[in-house]
Amino acid sequence: MDNYQDAVRRTTQVLGEPAAREFLILLESNDAVRADAFRQLYERGGNDSLLDALHDLEVDPTMHGWLVEHLKLELA
Repeated sequence: MDNYQDAVRRTTQVLGEPAAREFLILLESNDAVRADAFRQLYERGGNDSLLDALHDLEVDPTMHGWLVEHLKLELA
């Protein structure tokens, strides 16, 4: 198993399958939807680590892409 698959498997286990599916939907959403979700997380507060990780995904399209594809495979 490669590192990407292992990371996605652990992420899915931590989130649980329903939340992992919602996360995938968010990742595949358009820019406006993702921006609104990030804004809501920011306004609620207490989500700095999550916002940092989501920011990293936004600025690195390759990382974003591999995460989406590996989540699809894991949840199939």
